[in-house]
Parts: sequence; C-alpha cells; structure tokens
Amino acid sequence: MTRGLVRAFEEHGEVLAHWHRQGWSRECVVVLDHHLDLKRIAADQLARVRDGAHGGGLDRLHRDLPFRDDDRFAYGLDSFLYAAADLGLIERVVWVLPEPRPRSAAQLAEVLWSALSLLPGHGHEVLGSFVADDVAARARVGGLRVEATTLRRLSRLGLRGARLDVDLDFFYDGSPDLTHEPADVAAELAAAGLLDDPPAMTHSIASGFMPEHLRPLGARLAAAMGFAFAPSTPRPQQAARSLAVVARAAPASHAELAELTASELDPLGGPGMALCAVLCARADRLGEAAEAHAEARRLGDRATWPAYELGLRHLARREPGAAAEWFARAEGDLIDTMQAHSLSLRALAECRRGDFAAGLAAALRCLERIPLRAEPYQLASIAAARLGRARELDEVRARLERLQATRKDAGL
Repeated sequence: MTRGLVRAFEEHGEVLAHWHRQGWSRECVVVLDHHLDLKRIAADQLARVRDGAHGGGLDRLHRDLPFRDDDRFAYGLDSFLYAAADLGLIERVVWVLPEPRPRSAAQLAEVLWSALSLLPGHGHEVLGSFVADDVAARARVGGLRVEATTLRRLSRLGLRGARLDVDLDFFYDGSPDLTHEPADVAAELAAAGLLDDPPAMTHSIASGFMPEHLRPLGARLAAAMGFAFAPSTPRPQQAARSLAVVARAAPASHAELAELTASELDPLGGPGMALCAVLCARADRLGEAAEAHAEARRLGDRATWPAYELGLRHLARREPGAAAEWFARAEGDLIDTMQAHSLSLRALAECRRGDFAAGLAAALRCLERIPLRAEPYQLASIAAARLGRARELDEVRARLERLQATRKDAGL
C-alpha cells in the first residue's frame, strides 16, 4: 500500500512554484542533488519573483533554456533556491551530495566552500559564518542556512519532519553505475525521519544532466520509499546535439557546426547564437566566435558564456590583452558565478600583460565581491608590489592571512 503521491518535474527550478502552491513558510528542505542550485538573482528580477508569487505567475518566470542569458525570465534551475529564500519559503537547505566513494569531512567542507566561493556579494557573510565538523559543512547566504552533508550522515542532523526534495541527477555522475542504489537511499531517508510525506522529484533530462534512459529511476525510487508516482510530461531537449558537442572532448568540425547552427541554433535567436559562439570558441575559430557573440548581443542575449570562453582561449594562446577584454565583457553586473570568475581571470590577464594598475583594481574588486577565492589576493599582492604600493600590499597580505585562518579553522 502506498502512502502518498510523488510529484515529478522535468527541471529542478519548476519546484519553486510547487513549493509556493504547497504553502511552504520558512521550511527546512533536504535536497538530494549533484549541484547546489543557489546562484544569485539580480534585485530587479527578485522583485519580479515576488510579484509573480503574489499574482500566481511563478511558473511563467522560470527560464526556458538553461543557457539563456537575458531578462525575459527571472530565475532558473540553477538559482531557484535563492528565489525560494527571498520569498520566505525556506530558511534552511541541507544539501545532500552523492557519495559513491566516501567523502572526508575536509572534502565535504571544500565542496561547500567551492560552491559558495563564486557567489558575488555574499562572500563576507559566508566567511563570517562558515564552520564544519564531521557531520556537515555550514554557512549562511542572505540569511539562508546552507549545509552540505551526505546520506550516511543525515540521521545525525536531527532533521525528522523536514521537507524532502530529490533531483534525480543525484544518482548520475556519467559512469555506467548509479552513485547509490534507490533502496539504500530510501532506507537512509527513512532512518532520518524524512519519509512521512512524499517528496518532489526532478528528472533533469532536458537540461542534459541526466540521460533519457534513466527516466524510470523516479518511479523506482518512489516505490522504494513506499509512495505512488505521478510522472511529468517529457519534453525535448533544446539544442541537444549542440550541448552534447560542448560536453565532449572533441570540438565541432566546420561541417558539423554549420549543420547544428542551421538546424538547432538559428531558431533559438540570441541564446542559440551565444551557444554557437561557444562551439566556435572551443573549436579555436575565434573570429567566427566573436561574430556569433556580436550577433547574440544584437538579438538581446548578454552572451556571458561565449565571452568567458573567448577569454579562456586568448589566455591559453598567451594573448592576455585580448583575454582581458573578453573577460571584461563577460563580467556583466557580477550576478552569475561565471561573471564573478571572469573578474578574477581578468585580474590575472591584466597582470600578465603588464598593466598592474588594472590588475590590482580588478583583484581588489574580487576581494570585496568574492573574498573566498585565494587567487585574487595573490594577484593583488603581486600587482601592489610591482606598483610600489606598500600600504595596499600590507592590507592584502593581512586579509589573506585571515582567509587562511578561516579555512584552517574549518578543517580545509
């Protein structure tokens, strides 16, 4: 006999509207997921999320393409937890990472530190709150309590009665075998007191994080938990073959790229041209990538991803001037993690081309916006020393010592 009905979704961001319809308020949610979907959202887009929640229109604000980079939608599969916290639906997220091989406490802490290190605007809050022990690593982000742990540690966290959410990509890491057996997962969740009510489950197939042949996994896990299963409606993956080329080691050939552009990318407008630019950059056809980037921008996409890729390519070619220019274009408003990393890499590129004043300025911005990253401190020290700016050099070194002390206290 089943005890309830598991609701399935195609993509993880879709659960935000579901949680809102369920009347969640300041909940603790335990999320089984391969990724922490906690990217920052711009203030104007958060305002749209609040308006959508009041008017029942949250579903319409969910991003349709994972690689879309414009203002048409307010949140996506990688940022819905940030939106949920802003709406007051959740106040604590327990992120359960897959553990096909045992993770030490230090490794667990490093995963959470890394996941939060490129979250712009919250670094000082994380620095002041980050702690770790052998059960979990913990920090605060915008007032949200975030904890990283694993299944075998769950029962020690006192989570009985908390909400449960499962992204089925938790079970998939690209290898032929599942990271965990569904029956074992169900047993651990039951032991932690998390199966009083059925969770939501997400397939994550259209976004490319799970292969289609694992679609039955949701029903299998629900059965192991003792719940019935309400499947979602499968939908085709947008630009599936293009994204497969991005994921593989070999770049697209000229003929392959032409065919993909005509069949998959042109119809998508700006986002399609941005993805075309990424494919060109990875094929080392940088002129064509720049043209596709310009077209994506003309069609309304910010094209952060291809600008970042072009920066990486020019940096690898030992062309730091061009790299710095592309990384500057990729920074945008420093909302996304890729934009934040672009700022860090621009500091590196500026130093490599000998513009230590620009390198120092970029590195100091990193120290304010993403202070968990060690590289900007090192670059700021180099640039300040080369410029003879002793006061700034001493300040940067002191801040780096404090960062290193925080990491040491956390067991990193």
